[in-house]
Amino acid sequence: HHISNPLFKQILKSIPIATVDLVVIKGSGKNKEFLLGKRNNKPYKGKWFIPGGRILWGESLEQAVGRHLKQELGLHAKHFRFVFHMSFNNPPGEMGVRYFTLYHVYVIKFNKNVTPKHDKENLELKWFKKIEKEFPFPVKKILRTAGF
Repeated sequence: HHISNPLFKQILKSIPIATVDLVVIKGSGKNKEFLLGKRNNKPYKGKWFIPGGRILWGESLEQAVGRHLKQELGLHAKHFRFVFHMSFNNPPGEMGVRYFTLYHVYVIKFNKNVTPKHDKENLELKWFKKIEKEFPFPVKKILRTAGF
């Protein structure tokens, strides 16, 4: 559903934004890697971020995980694990208003080599082995808490 920019800013100022965030992992041990997407939209446009996004009206957390996994990455997983939730009070920055995000973080592990395909949400996808200092704060916190 498309929401006009003024209405979206009013929503951001008024209520928390609930999201599912997907720590997609392949490999294990020294070869363990996580997947990030270079965002094509605000917020964090042009930055590496965790795949996922808003939960839609009437959607369960699990349905939202499956939808984002399929839409953003072209992947399907029968098993994924809720790891933790966190909240973050986002500075006005590029959205022009302060807003509050409720992250619901899930880990999805793939044992075999998978080839995700990005959609319009991301300019590109990339596998990483370690947290890099230029990652946005929420990405670093999510990855550290998920064991990286």
